[in-house]
Amino acid sequence: MKRNIKIILVAALVCLLFAMNYRNQQRFENQYGSPDKKAWGMSRKEFVYPLDLPSDERVLEAADKLINGELVVLDTIESQPYSLESIDWNASFSDAYQKHLQSLNFIAYLTKAYELTKEKKYLDLGKGFLEEWDNYRAGDAAEGNILVWDGYVSAMRASNIVYFVLSAEKGDENYFSQEERQWISEIVEEHARLFAQQKGDINNSEAGIYQDQALLYCAYFLNNENKVEWISLTEERLGERRDYAYNSPDFQRGVIGTYQAAAELCGNMKDKFSDSLKEIIDESAEFMTYMIKPDGTIAGIGDVDSSWDAMNGEDISLTDLENKYVTYALTMGKEGKRPKETVKIYPELGYYISRNRWDKENSGQETWMMFKAGYTSGVRKHADDNSFMLYSKGYDIFVDPGYYCDMPGNFYRDYLVSSHAHNTVIVDGKTYSPTTENSVKTGIYEYDQNDNFDYVLGFNEMYQDVFFDRHFYNLGDAVIIYDNLESASKHVYSQLLHVSEEMRLIEKGKNHAVYQLGEHYVRVRQLGENGENQFVHGEEGKQEFGYISRAANQIDFIDTIKYDVQGSDADIVTLITIEDKDRNIEGISNIEYDNAGKAFHITKSSGDTYKIELKARKRIHAGKVKTEKNSNDTFTFSNLNAEEGTTYAWYVIDQQTRMPIVRTDYSTDADFKYTFEEKGSYLIKAYTRSNNGRYRCSRLVAEVAYDEEKEEYCCTNADGFNLVYLGHESQKKGDRQYEFMVDFEYEWGYNISWRIYKDGKHYESFAVENEPDMQYMFTEPGKYTVEYCLRTPNGDNEVWNFEEINIE
Repeated sequence: MKRNIKIILVAALVCLLFAMNYRNQQRFENQYGSPDKKAWGMSRKEFVYPLDLPSDERVLEAADKLINGELVVLDTIESQPYSLESIDWNASFSDAYQKHLQSLNFIAYLTKAYELTKEKKYLDLGKGFLEEWDNYRAGDAAEGNILVWDGYVSAMRASNIVYFVLSAEKGDENYFSQEERQWISEIVEEHARLFAQQKGDINNSEAGIYQDQALLYCAYFLNNENKVEWISLTEERLGERRDYAYNSPDFQRGVIGTYQAAAELCGNMKDKFSDSLKEIIDESAEFMTYMIKPDGTIAGIGDVDSSWDAMNGEDISLTDLENKYVTYALTMGKEGKRPKETVKIYPELGYYISRNRWDKENSGQETWMMFKAGYTSGVRKHADDNSFMLYSKGYDIFVDPGYYCDMPGNFYRDYLVSSHAHNTVIVDGKTYSPTTENSVKTGIYEYDQNDNFDYVLGFNEMYQDVFFDRHFYNLGDAVIIYDNLESASKHVYSQLLHVSEEMRLIEKGKNHAVYQLGEHYVRVRQLGENGENQFVHGEEGKQEFGYISRAANQIDFIDTIKYDVQGSDADIVTLITIEDKDRNIEGISNIEYDNAGKAFHITKSSGDTYKIELKARKRIHAGKVKTEKNSNDTFTFSNLNAEEGTTYAWYVIDQQTRMPIVRTDYSTDADFKYTFEEKGSYLIKAYTRSNNGRYRCSRLVAEVAYDEEKEEYCCTNADGFNLVYLGHESQKKGDRQYEFMVDFEYEWGYNISWRIYKDGKHYESFAVENEPDMQYMFTEPGKYTVEYCLRTPNGDNEVWNFEEINIE
């Protein structure tokens, strides 16, 4: 009996030990996967590397250099000698060098080299690099290097680590020990937690998109308890950020590649979000189809390198989309399928795009134009609202300027992103700050199409106290522009037209200009009586206008026509025609303008006639509010814009907490009655929305505060709580001491974030509250740029930078 009991106890103990071992094994497999299958939540086959690597030959060349003591951070950047144990992780030969160093791009080269050769020496060096970087980033040397956890850099680093580990274990499932797997897991999870907690500037920038993609990789790779939450968060963000890239077709191309990689990964992991991503990609492809000009090049809007060749570039190519319409546009009709439409309007994104036809036989000769007003994000955004581009007969006519470089403070960069470099109107020689918060101040108000012409009306209220509408009429090979400006004070309004390098000026005058364009001519006529043309040609940074950048760090000089009108209100009427050598306009036999009646009379080649009447939009202003005191604590606020279809909303804001305590819905009732129940100080914010929903404005209109002596609430004007930005200036105070001053009018609390760049890379950042001036001592020689972001509780944010300062 005792013997049987012992046997039972031994058996029970064996079962318990087996169960404990099984439970531990299951716990390990739940976290890392079964070792004899795959160690992580996805395999190398399922993983999709997010960026294109160079050719296999160049990858092997870079990997062998790394093996032989040459540090290749990117195959297009000059390598530097190194030893693994003494890498200078803060080396700053350039901002690009440091970014690619911190992203561990060389690990991707080593990983690819291993996949090509199966030689473990590449993996061993990759592991060594990862160990050395991990030691570096945990030490004091990394504390002052902001690029260590830069948004784009950290996203690429996480992707490179995942790529390295999955490839290594595909070749040898035991390459990493259990302790090394735990170490790698901790590194990747640290990145994932950073990506999940996106805040501030990263959350509202292009870097956020790349972090979303990397978080998706990390979630599937780690396969831990956060997987579902992180994947859900990523999918939500990628859906919300679909419109971020539309400010720049070049950026759009890169984002399409990011979404493609994410869609492929989701497809591999049987995630239905892949279908949603593919829909976003198809929409982006359609947009890119129309942003490709008749010569097969991408329109140079926002930050874009116009020299990029879509068919031969090494970057993610539009041809990878396998979209038949994009292919048709890129190949100028040689491949793909002819798009169904000649005109596309994206009112929410702020684009009208047209080409008169999609030809195969005479491809490149079509007339293409783009009108732009409005945006949803400040990412890569230029001050280009109410601007346009025009191409015809194989040539650019009026151009967008490119961007030259990424560094604010550079003379050409600052010019090219400003309104001065775009075909629009500037006020008093100034530009504006196109922050995301300012996006409500510009947009497409309405549009129409008929058999004779297309019409688009854009508004731009970025300039203080100036209301600028541009009425844009597309007649085919003729364009009518009616610029209508209103203000309570006098200004100088300057209409700018930037002429392409292909155009040759053959005739000019006070109100007209004629350019030769190959075998055709472009005629520009100003039909008002109060303005005068100036013709400016760029010259080595000495002129205010006349520059274009067709490729990074390249500047060409072009003509700018500047037409000035002075006054408080102004109308500028411009007629642009494309004519053959006999002055004929395709499809049009005659255009006459009635100045007194403000109307065009057009006769078509068929003999049919039609009329275009120029009419200013009736504007509505949120600030037109009357206040009536009903009792000691009750007031009625009445919007004076009352007209059919206009709607109104109101906020009551606690001035101390800066938070709204009342938010009303939009209503056709122009009156808002409110009783204040708690003593304190409050602000009333009025919102006004047009009847078509395309225009919305807001303004703080009243301050209501309790007066202890009178024992009642008193109401005063709240104009001082609406930011009036006036500019900035700097003064040299000593050898290396400078004072930077921001000029504005504002009575509420505010914050200014300062960012210092040195020699093309970030150097220092800090923020101050309620202090408009900042003194700074430059301690090291170099070229510096000082940038600042002014933030207010009312959301009137402004981002600007000072000119470059050279410290010797």
